Amino acid sequence: MNAVLLFWLLTRLTGRTALAAVAAALFAVHPLRVESVAWIAERKDVLCVFFSLASMHAWLSYVRRPGAGFYALTTFGFALALMSKPMAVTLPILLLLLDRWPLGRRQILEKVPLIALSAISGWITLNIAHDLAFKPADLGETLARAAVAYAVYLQKTFWPSGLAIFYPAVPVSTAAAASAVFLLIGITAFTLRQLKPRPFLFTGWAWYVVALTPVIGLSTISHADRFTYLPHVGLMIAAVWGAADLLDRRPALRPAAAALAVMAAAGLVFSTRSYVDIWRDNVSLFGNAVRVTRGNEFAHHQLASALVAAGRADEAIPQYRAVIDLNPAHMLAHMNLAMVLDGLGETAEAIRHYEKVLELSPDFSGAHTRLGNALARSGDPARAIPHFERAAELEARKKN
Repeated sequence: MNAVLLFWLLTRLTGRTALAAVAAALFAVHPLRVESVAWIAERKDVLCVFFSLASMHAWLSYVRRPGAGFYALTTFGFALALMSKPMAVTLPILLLLLDRWPLGRRQILEKVPLIALSAISGWITLNIAHDLAFKPADLGETLARAAVAYAVYLQKTFWPSGLAIFYPAVPVSTAAAASAVFLLIGITAFTLRQLKPRPFLFTGWAWYVVALTPVIGLSTISHADRFTYLPHVGLMIAAVWGAADLLDRRPALRPAAAALAVMAAAGLVFSTRSYVDIWRDNVSLFGNAVRVTRGNEFAHHQLASALVAAGRADEAIPQYRAVIDLNPAHMLAHMNLAMVLDGLGETAEAIRHYEKVLELSPDFSGAHTRLGNALARSGDPARAIPHFERAAELEARKKN
């Protein structure tokens, strides 16, 4: 439905039905869409964009036939988009970009009520973040991470390989940040130089930059594929209309361009279909994340848990050990590894990990109980009794 709404919107805006169809199709079949669609918890992305596009349709009707009814529908759709996901806060700015191209108008005052809704949503979101004790990174680190993330999303747009459900945050080198900044400045400068002859390039690029702003560099993770759901619309506009402009100026390239487009579309479909298969279960999903990323503590731990749940506890052991290698203070990994080892009869090693759990969390009653059981089974009841007593004391304290 979002692909249809996007196709219809671009057709209404530009009158270029064929280009609108290509842009909407590329948007729909791109592998970066998989996470938002396949992950039930992230379908808020799909819902948010659905209401955003519906709001844009109502706004376009208002532009062509001004009236309170269409404006009310615009505001209502925008409110629903914000309630689906706060990332829609940039919609008023996206409408201003569409004012510049393709509508060729400048109307800021009509956006004031929508900007007010954005401000309210932003205020609520920031207060929630404050209540959750969210601590933003240092400003310099945030800006460096933001620049690199913009570049990473660009790279994954044109070469969508190594996709995963979770990417670990890694330190951003000065060289990587500087390269990303130069790339972004270069693209921005180019689109500004083309503002008069090819305004669609600036609109598409600015849409991408603006729509990503709410999540760029502010997360504790480096990036996430789902963040591209709305921003990708801008890149599709710039790419498709830019390619069409080039072919209009150089008709001799059309046969080669058509063949290349078919190959690219087929490649995207194949890549997306393959990635969808990876989402069939947790073992496949987190196994893929472990394969395509490095130092992914979260993915190793989730893969281990999935293997245990699938009755493959022996295969989970190396994954829990990988987590501990990455983070020796990961209490839950020590606990889970100890329970797996205990269940497989590796009592001596299990005891060492139970003891590490209690070193990290001395009041973990469950660890005291399990350590006591392991010690008793290993023929050391004298050491087991204090742990049973401590577990009983902690449980009684909870009840009181």
